[in-house]
Amino acid sequence: MRIVFDITTSLHWKGPAVGIVRVEQGIAQAFFEKAELRDQLVFVSYDKNDKKFQEIQKDQAIKHTRLCQAVISQNSVNKSLDEVDLRNWLTIKERLQKLLNGIELIWDAFFQWEKKPIKKSLITRLWTQLRKGSFFQKLKKRQQSALPSYKDNNSFQFSNEDIYLSFGLDWEDKDLDCLLQLKKEHSITTFLCSYDIIPYICPQHVSPESYDEILAYIKRLLKTSDHLMTISCHSKKDLEKFCNKEGIMPPHAIHPIHIAYQSFGDASQATFKELAFSRKETFLLTVGSIDSRKNIDLLYRIWQKLEEDNYPDIPHLVIVGRVGWDAEMLVKSMRTHPRLKQKIHILDNIDDNCLAWLYENCYFFLYPTYYEGFGLPLAEVMLHGKFALASDTSSLPEVSKGLAEHLDPRDFYAWYKNICFYLENPDVLAEKERHIQNNFKERIWDDVVTEIINIIKPNPVIP
Repeated sequence: MRIVFDITTSLHWKGPAVGIVRVEQGIAQAFFEKAELRDQLVFVSYDKNDKKFQEIQKDQAIKHTRLCQAVISQNSVNKSLDEVDLRNWLTIKERLQKLLNGIELIWDAFFQWEKKPIKKSLITRLWTQLRKGSFFQKLKKRQQSALPSYKDNNSFQFSNEDIYLSFGLDWEDKDLDCLLQLKKEHSITTFLCSYDIIPYICPQHVSPESYDEILAYIKRLLKTSDHLMTISCHSKKDLEKFCNKEGIMPPHAIHPIHIAYQSFGDASQATFKELAFSRKETFLLTVGSIDSRKNIDLLYRIWQKLEEDNYPDIPHLVIVGRVGWDAEMLVKSMRTHPRLKQKIHILDNIDDNCLAWLYENCYFFLYPTYYEGFGLPLAEVMLHGKFALASDTSSLPEVSKGLAEHLDPRDFYAWYKNICFYLENPDVLAEKERHIQNNFKERIWDDVVTEIINIIKPNPVIP
């Protein structure tokens, strides 16, 4: 029996990793670090164009995921043509080659149509120089040393009793119909992951263009999975309700397994490109993409009311996250408000050191989101010993283990009242923090992998 671990998402990802990419990388490394499983472990990548899996050398696969994580912890402003960023340059190379190939085809068609025997010396010389030039030669050398190589040029051959694991962006990187066919041909067991079914639960918070596509993916995922991991008990319940309503046969088993939340970054090394207030000033923090589901508008309205009520010493509000598909007007309003633009700060693309500093130094944390599959920022800030006001919806009470205060995300006055209360009662806040520091413990990726192994192996070797 082999454990076939798919790392397609990590290999293809460009830029700072999002949560799902980190999950794939964390689980992959934890599997690799279990020496008793290393002989059974195989890393593969899927090529959607060729519809083939190919094996990746173990040492290169792990080296690559660690390099990707190293990039996350660096200041993203200082990017250079290093081994990890090479994939961006290779994409440029491929596009240039396609463009020049297209020019050649157009040139051929033109002269065939004109029936003129004119030599294409200009295009020929240009193409030759680009192909043989030092720029592409340097890229080729870097590619050979930086990117994981395939074990051979043939497609990876599955065998009976193989266990296939995937925790990546499967709706973008995989073809589940192809995987289903492999299941039929080789009797492999599939262990896949459903992070959430937000399009079904909260369709109003999803781009209309992606709604049907994502729902179709969820149905294929359920059909293809033998074992399906969800990242919270609440997500499992939502998935079971979806199966019941849609008349879909659920997988053999659905397993709620919390993802890891552990220490990262070095707050003492935090270097912000731009922080528009003194580090000694009081600020409240929220982390997550800026879109309607995250309910950032609630916080903006609360800060407007604080300003209208002439609240003394209004704290800064720091929002860490990318601007979502439906939040452009909200962001514009926050950035141009004549009085609050000095109090509300949007930070995007910061490194782990800066995020760790924000977690450690915020006065307390705000998380008014309508729905989460898990809610990693809530776990991370509590791991730093900080108190949080969070929504009482979805998985968040499960994640906080009763150590946060949970409120209805639609109740404006409850949020306003509690924010003011904790700003004005530092002793109560300090007691909350002490309770969190004594009771909220980190969860490492080895814990996650141990749970997975005890599910997929009939006679687990892991205690």
